Amino acid sequence: MIYGSTHKTNELFQYDVARDALKMLGANWLTGQYTTVMVLSPDERFVYYLPGAHGRAFEHGTPVVQFDIQSGRRKVLAFLAEPFTEQYGYVPAGTYGITLNADGSTLYVNLNGHPIDRLRPSRLRAIGFGLCSSAAIHIPVSER
Repeated sequence: MIYGSTHKTNELFQYDVARDALKMLGANWLTGQYTTVMVLSPDERFVYYLPGAHGRAFEHGTPVVQFDIQSGRRKVLAFLAEPFTEQYGYVPAGTYGITLNADGSTLYVNLNGHPIDRLRPSRLRAIGFGLCSSAAIHIPVSER
């Protein structure tokens, strides 16, 4: 099986290569947000992703989403925007890269963002890009 997100409608899909069958799974987040990368858990039960990759994720809290393949349920494991903004003065605006460690306990995320307004240099627009960061997100046993 291949899991992904469409570009135009931002819907999750499941593609069964052996049967050449495509199944649409609904919007990836809210009404659908541009998503560039997803990762499958080692036990192949969950798909993880961060919608809003093209600089606007903070408008929805920069969610870290877990999609349960068995139930079809989406769950937000964390909203990164508020804690990053408050603790670091950084607005996490989107990602183009995530990976999960071998036991599925830590999701590593690279983010592109910008400093909060009072720290942002005038030449750096508040469009979600310009300052990269990374995060390691622990996923408790009870959530995987």
